[in-house]
Amino acid sequence: MRLLLALLLAPCLALAQPTRFEVSYTPAASAGPVTGRLVVIVAKAAEPEPRMLVSPSGPAIFGVDVAGLRPGQTVVVDGRASSYPTALDSLPPGDYYVQAVVNVYEKATRADGKTVWVHLNDGTQEFFTIAPGNLYGDVQRVRIGAGAVRVALDKVVPPVARPTDTEWVKHARIRSEKLTTFWGRPIYVNATVLLPSGWAEHPERSYPAVYTLGHSVPFGFSTDSARARATSGRSTRSPAWRRGSTSTAPGAATTFRASSPSASSSRHRTSPTRTR
Repeated sequence: MRLLLALLLAPCLALAQPTRFEVSYTPAASAGPVTGRLVVIVAKAAEPEPRMLVSPSGPAIFGVDVAGLRPGQTVVVDGRASSYPTALDSLPPGDYYVQAVVNVYEKATRADGKTVWVHLNDGTQEFFTIAPGNLYGDVQRVRIGAGAVRVALDKVVPPVARPTDTEWVKHARIRSEKLTTFWGRPIYVNATVLLPSGWAEHPERSYPAVYTLGHSVPFGFSTDSARARATSGRSTRSPAWRRGSTSTAPGAATTFRASSPSASSSRHRTSPTRTR
């Protein structure tokens, strides 16, 4: 009877094995060593890539710090890892799609004398899952609840080309001397300007302007937008950006976007101006 009971329970015990991810990266991703934050994303679908869905309402994520990690060296991510929105051990058993990302840090000695490890760039806003220089791997289908899962990182996020100016949208890159001095490397404030209709043809004219500072701008622009054409010339009792529009008709406003590592809130100011 005991032998029969053990045989019946064996499949259940196998399914109940705690899951742990054994993560490593290959020399194709980096020659190493790598210091940073390793994040494993666990989603129910393969597309879009799990790393593209990370958000407060996105898939489960699990993170650990890595220091001086070398190619082929394994890092274990298990129930002790930082997690959101649930612990790894609380994920229901089943099939999932997994992808891992390393947010690569570098050593920085600041002007205040403190030395920190942090992901640095030139001041461009970027999310860690798509930040140039970070490591990631392909999406893998795995079984949660069946023990160890091996995850490999063999890719590096490539550099992103600077945005191209168009007739309507211009981009500025202003070096911040204070931030450059503080971080010990060039840091820039990046800005985007959306020009009104007639800007080039009427250099003497002033236009209303809206300036925003923060991590997002409530304006976009397309030269082929049905919504923009439908609202162009109509009363703007409820501005397009307040209605959540993704396009703004030329002539509605001049938009200035400025962003820096210290910007944590959005501010708006409207005034007639002529900007160059």
